[in-house]
Amino acid sequence: MWGLRVGNLQAVTVAVLALALISSVAVMSLKFGIHRTPSITGVTFLSVFAAHGVTAIPWSIGWLGGDYYLFPTPSPDYPWVVGTSFVGFVVGALAAARFQSFDLQDAQTRFANDRLGRGRVIFVVLAVVVVLVAFVAIWLTLLPAAAAILTLAGRSPDAITQFRFGSGAVFGLLAYPLSIFATVVGPLLLLTTINVVRMSRGVERGAALFLIGALSLALLLTVASTLQRAPVVMLFLFVMASFYLSSRRYPAVDRRVAVVAAAVVVIVGTAAYVATTSLNVFDSARFVFDRVFLIPQQALDAFLHVYPNEIPYSMGLGVGLFARFAGVTDYQMPALLVGYMSTGSARVDLDCFWACDLWANFGYAGVAIGSVFVGALVVSLDRWCLRVMKRTAVGSALYAFMLVQSIQMVHLSVFTMLLSGGFVIAPLVAWLLEGPRVGWTRRTRSEREDQEWTGARGSTS
Repeated sequence: MWGLRVGNLQAVTVAVLALALISSVAVMSLKFGIHRTPSITGVTFLSVFAAHGVTAIPWSIGWLGGDYYLFPTPSPDYPWVVGTSFVGFVVGALAAARFQSFDLQDAQTRFANDRLGRGRVIFVVLAVVVVLVAFVAIWLTLLPAAAAILTLAGRSPDAITQFRFGSGAVFGLLAYPLSIFATVVGPLLLLTTINVVRMSRGVERGAALFLIGALSLALLLTVASTLQRAPVVMLFLFVMASFYLSSRRYPAVDRRVAVVAAAVVVIVGTAAYVATTSLNVFDSARFVFDRVFLIPQQALDAFLHVYPNEIPYSMGLGVGLFARFAGVTDYQMPALLVGYMSTGSARVDLDCFWACDLWANFGYAGVAIGSVFVGALVVSLDRWCLRVMKRTAVGSALYAFMLVQSIQMVHLSVFTMLLSGGFVIAPLVAWLLEGPRVGWTRRTRSEREDQEWTGARGSTS
């Protein structure tokens, strides 16, 4: 009788989870057109759905994962947390769109119909910023990158692992600024400069090409100095997204772009694992697959087992910034605590999407409220990029960056994305490059031409 009740409860739980997943996909497709045109909202939803929605049901009933199950059985909270996350995200997205009177699909169409213009960016200011940032990055990472290359040449897995985990100590207090450069500021400046090249001639074009070379070298050295794999893949995707947004194909979904993007993830990701581990090509490709579909589930399931069964909810002190304000001196990242409690290794980082940290801090209330916040946040970012920044050299670069960077929501908490992940820093940097609407920049000739062209088009329509 008890077994029958447990079976019925599991069947109900799975049915509720399936309903949450199906309804979320349906609403996001109908309201936001996530299957038609890439958006920050759509990429965030689809990325998290690929990692936690596609395999959610088989994982929750123990049919998937094999050795990836760190505990004897999946957490009974797993299906409810996943379902709450997706439903809360949709509710937040709908509420933000309604409150801001924002139609995402209409805004994308208007954005695409605008001619890609130079905007208000001043080339001299851009050049000075790029040269300074690139020079500092190259100066700081040249020797560590050379040491990393020598370590790779030795083909010792232990030496490579030691180098990767010890790279942060080499840079000391500069490790965080370099990380921001490699993941946010550097890519955004690179995409902006690429757009400027496409609209420049003569000496300015040659100077812009030099800036692209300097930035590319600085980014490659910074990534090489830490032997991190993800930034390499992301850099390729950033450039692809930028060319797609500035092409005539946008906003139509181009299957070739999607196929190439998937190929980049598989090929570059596999190559990165082959270079930095002892895995062969087949095992590396398999690990890339597992990294997308199984490891995120492993991390979430581990969080649900550890909190609050082994560690009580942190009540906000699991967020580094909040812990510092509260005077916590022995702060430990929840992802590292969960990794240690689950595997016994202090080096295992089991971070995943926003539900993990929200659960570790506030339980179900945190997951429900936080998911609504995330949905509202990404819709607001779409609105900022499409309506405020417009389709300029900087605005197009920012939107391309945000489209790709939102993939990181799969394995980073919302608190990390707001700061280190660039959800705040990137719009701020782009706003400064473009210049405040009433501020220190003047109207350039290209901007006046854009406005005249828009006015002429409106008068003939």
